[in-house]
Amino acid sequence: MKKCKMVFALLVAVAMVFSFASISMAATNSSPDYIRTYLEDQEIQFDVHPFLTGGTVYAGFRGIFEALGYTVKYDMKTKIVTGLSASTTIMINLKTNEMTINGGKFDKIPPKPPTPILIKGRTLVPIRFISEASGLDVEWIKASQIIRLTYKKPDQNDLDAIKALLIKNKKAAAEGNLIDLLATFDTKSPIRNDYKEVTAITFPNSASTFEDIKIKSWQGNKATISYKVTTKGDGEEFFLDRLDLIEAILTRTAVGGWKIYDIKTKSTTYPNANDNGLQEVTVPDAEKTAILAVVNANVAALNAEDAVALNTTYNGDASVTKQLVDAYAALFKKYDIKFTNEVERIIYYKNETAFVYVKQKSEKQSPSDYENKRLSIVFQVNKDKSGIWKINPVSQIIFTEKL
Repeated sequence: MKKCKMVFALLVAVAMVFSFASISMAATNSSPDYIRTYLEDQEIQFDVHPFLTGGTVYAGFRGIFEALGYTVKYDMKTKIVTGLSASTTIMINLKTNEMTINGGKFDKIPPKPPTPILIKGRTLVPIRFISEASGLDVEWIKASQIIRLTYKKPDQNDLDAIKALLIKNKKAAAEGNLIDLLATFDTKSPIRNDYKEVTAITFPNSASTFEDIKIKSWQGNKATISYKVTTKGDGEEFFLDRLDLIEAILTRTAVGGWKIYDIKTKSTTYPNANDNGLQEVTVPDAEKTAILAVVNANVAALNAEDAVALNTTYNGDASVTKQLVDAYAALFKKYDIKFTNEVERIIYYKNETAFVYVKQKSEKQSPSDYENKRLSIVFQVNKDKSGIWKINPVSQIIFTEKL
């Protein structure tokens, strides 16, 4: 009898071993019993798995937005969860259930605004909210229990809106319209505060053409683009036709659409600015002498390493003048340089404005890492209220040659 019991116990144990093995194998070979989430092809891990309830899929706010590079914070006093990126602020008030994107209230899921869900200390939100906040396309694949997040591709509406933004920015800068100029920038832009004021260009009678706009990277609500801007004068006033190659980072904001986050000019060329295209014009002798005198006083101050004297040769935007003079003062401390104006030619003269084409050579006078060079510069020179000619600090360097 005891022998039978032992055999029976052994059989039960063997059966249990095979039973556990088959359960383990089944778990390995079948789909998981929870919703899996992917950002492009990378799976996102969560403390609390996404789930489906009431026809809406909820997923962890922190898990997704940290995967997107956001900083996620929680304020225990205010009960507010915040997601921060360089261009976007997402806030969830767990007291009121209000969710905002860059200050704009999110209430786009009918028939009533969505509410976050708190489980085990984790905030879960509808995937529709994730889509709106991040600019991602969100696909819910019910059959395989998968959420797939992918970066949206630009459509024609995006491209048209971006081009309109660039045109508005250029126009506002040309007209000296600070309000319109600032409106083209994201409020979180690191360069927005650099624009304390903006001065209209002297001759705004020019037209810009935006060409070859290329999307270098696209991440839903963020895009890096490059483009060419050709600016030509109308022929009535002096204007150096120019070609700028520009790179910009743009962000799609919840309020206001596409905005500029950062913008840099990679290169500028002046197609018609050469010795043949910059011919000397006739100027009354007294005015010619006065105009060239301030240009010569400027180079003399450079050679004397006299920042105070250099400052007196300029007249225009005070902040720009200070930046320019400070830059030269730093140069004086570091290097001993001789400046020589090889060419001084007045190429435009009308009323109280002149443009002077200068070829300026700069050579080190003692051993240093300074590179000798020759600059082709167009100085704008204006007569001030007291009748004295002075240089506008915003000059155009049209060509640089290493010597």
